Amino acid sequence: MIKNFPCTYRLICTVVMAASSSSANGVNKKLAVPYSAVPTSISTPDLMPTDFSVVDSTVPCSAIDSGSFASTGASFHCRVPEVSSDEDECPLSAIDVEEIISEESSKNSKFRKSNDGYCLKLKKHKVERVVPNAFVALPVKSVSVCSQIEHLHRHLMLKEPKINHVLVPINRMHITLMVIKLDNDDDIKRGKAALLQVSQLLKEQNLSGLIKFNGLSSFGSKVLYAQVNEESKKTLEMIASQVHNTFEENKIFSTDKRGFTPHMTIAKLSRQRRPIIKKINEDLYSDWTEEIGEENIEEIELLAMHKKDASGYYFCYERDKFIKA
Repeated sequence: MIKNFPCTYRLICTVVMAASSSSANGVNKKLAVPYSAVPTSISTPDLMPTDFSVVDSTVPCSAIDSGSFASTGASFHCRVPEVSSDEDECPLSAIDVEEIISEESSKNSKFRKSNDGYCLKLKKHKVERVVPNAFVALPVKSVSVCSQIEHLHRHLMLKEPKINHVLVPINRMHITLMVIKLDNDDDIKRGKAALLQVSQLLKEQNLSGLIKFNGLSSFGSKVLYAQVNEESKKTLEMIASQVHNTFEENKIFSTDKRGFTPHMTIAKLSRQRRPIIKKINEDLYSDWTEEIGEENIEEIELLAMHKKDASGYYFCYERDKFIKA
């Protein structure tokens, strides 16, 4: 009866039945196969009949032994359907499990060869991530700050000319407060309304608007940025909180689940269309001791991430001045 099932099903039935002390009608046993015996494992949920109950969905091929099974480690649990006992034509003791797997692997591209035997290739399930296409930001435009950023660019390029490919242009300096996705005109309309609401709230709080940049830091070796001092950090965190709350009230949510780190990006590897520079080494900027300067923030903007205006700056859906000059 077993031989009429697909090979994978026959194999598992064989393993379970061999592990039991005797064959019986209507068996309903759980089998735990140790994971420690081999670093690789098989995953067969897409090949299983509906009778199988997959718990960990893993079973090491080399751990299969008709004599004894350990009960520790990750395991594959299955429920065996009712099986007739007229299996004399194919005694369980005569079945070579490894031979079955080896034979099937030569015909099935789902199998791969491990150090200890054949295992099914695992299918990786990607978690879908919402890709942002817009963001809320504070533009940085002061002559003194932009001049220092230009000086820093030259300093970096003297050490590594290729870094030119990942430098953020001077006319796009900004502090990001929130990244979002606007799918349609209705989203854009609600986003613009939310931005004006935020601006009105900030006007009522009578902020000083002074942001002081204090040294350089990085996110790993992928992003180089100018950090801010503690007082400026508190101001920016408060503004970002207002932005998040107001946009969420308008059913527009952040696509970034990480914590907020106030910063102005100087260079980032994601600007490359092809991998020219692999990382931003710390020794490129560790000797930079000059102050970036201060910025009096006045405006808040809702910007398109990939669309630019005639000047090369991000296309602006909406902007509003919340601090009087």
